[in-house]
Amino acid sequence: MTNPRTSSNAIHFLGHLSYLTVLIFAALCFLGCPFVIWALNNTPIYHRSQSEVAKVPLGTVSRRVETGFSKRENTGGTFQTEFGVFMTSGRKTTIQQCKFPEVPTPSQDLREEALAALHVAVSMEACGKLRKAHKLFKHAVALDPSNSNILTEYGTFLEQHHKDVLKADTLYLRAVYADPKNQRALSMRARVEPLVEEIDQKSFDRIDDMMREFDTIPEWDIIMVRKKRAAFVWQLYHSVAIEGNTMTFLETMSVLENRLAIAGKSIMEHNEILGMDAALHFMNDSLVRRTGPIHLLDILDMHLRILGFNDPVNAGKFRSSQVYISDHVPPGAGDVPALMEEFVDWMNSAEAAQMHPIKLATLAHYFMVHIHPFVDGNGRVGRLLMNLILMRSGYPPVVIRVNERTLYYQCLKDANAGDIRPFIRFITQCMEMTLKEYLYSANDGDMFNHYPSFLLPGESSHEKIFLPAADMDERIFPDGISS
Repeated sequence: MTNPRTSSNAIHFLGHLSYLTVLIFAALCFLGCPFVIWALNNTPIYHRSQSEVAKVPLGTVSRRVETGFSKRENTGGTFQTEFGVFMTSGRKTTIQQCKFPEVPTPSQDLREEALAALHVAVSMEACGKLRKAHKLFKHAVALDPSNSNILTEYGTFLEQHHKDVLKADTLYLRAVYADPKNQRALSMRARVEPLVEEIDQKSFDRIDDMMREFDTIPEWDIIMVRKKRAAFVWQLYHSVAIEGNTMTFLETMSVLENRLAIAGKSIMEHNEILGMDAALHFMNDSLVRRTGPIHLLDILDMHLRILGFNDPVNAGKFRSSQVYISDHVPPGAGDVPALMEEFVDWMNSAEAAQMHPIKLATLAHYFMVHIHPFVDGNGRVGRLLMNLILMRSGYPPVVIRVNERTLYYQCLKDANAGDIRPFIRFITQCMEMTLKEYLYSANDGDMFNHYPSFLLPGESSHEKIFLPAADMDERIFPDGISS
């Protein structure tokens, strides 16, 4: 038999609950909270006023970038779209390019769950629960990365609350690529594009200002000479360490100066250091001082010295078999010689000469590792080629530190997916750090050792440098924002 008191309490509780629900709904409607309204087909309808997002300053001057998603006429050189710079051939009927993002279509269940996550994310954002909203936006994108509306809303969230225009711009581009008819994504992209280009240009301007200060230092300055000698060893150490060499800096210097074996280290690690040393000397003593174009034979000669100690059979020769690098599949071995000739022609073209040296060097590095012409040593050759272009333009060789390896590979992965800009920003930041080492480090012993690391995905620390190209998903929120 049912207890009358229990039934009465239950009815009383439900009455209060219904009353509370009505009050909450009325309050939200009064405050104008932009909740997602679900239609019968489970399609979210949402609205966010333009005043809620950062505005592009009036008078912003930017270099316009060609738009369009279709392949252009094959005229040789390169052309640029929103998702990167692509190589074309003037001698062939095909276009060799890094691929556009291949986004798999999720199942119907995942798409519905993604829309549900978007619904709750916008609700949390409207109520000020920004940290929870951020996680839900990320979850929605992970579930359905091809949904143009989700990408647009996530980009707007990052732009408004994180002031991360660069990441928002990338999301808008992905949204336009997923649905070229999405007018909201198109308008957001057109609005932030000048600001993004202005940010990138300011990075180059800072480098140019530092280079003017760097050029005022005489070459015979004893402190600068010592720093250049130390930078040679640091460049060698970090380049081989990125590839997995376990030698410390002092051990590397001992191998170079004394030519003595280090106990507990493999012969291959010793030979990697000796090979990189030979390639660096060849580049500094021969290629940098020589005028004229860079030849394909120069690239082969650098590889011959890098790999000659460990693999003399394959050193200085193109690969003869297919290779696989993580999620990137390089061109077939039969296409490598023609692609390398095409790449060298582009690198020496008048169009490439008009680029900023850092941009040209970065693209040369990327195209080199994208083609992946050798069995081993492609990354080391790519970094040498990048620094060869920079040094010929008067810049010091850029040093990519081993503790930036994760971000370095992530930027290469982004470039393989079609967006080359994060990699250019990464190299620009590395060059800025390198110039600071030359200009402001107290002595050569402190070089490339005391500056903090760039922010990696998932890290959050006031001592880290926030790199615009990095994934800012876990960036700490400003003070005063609730979680």
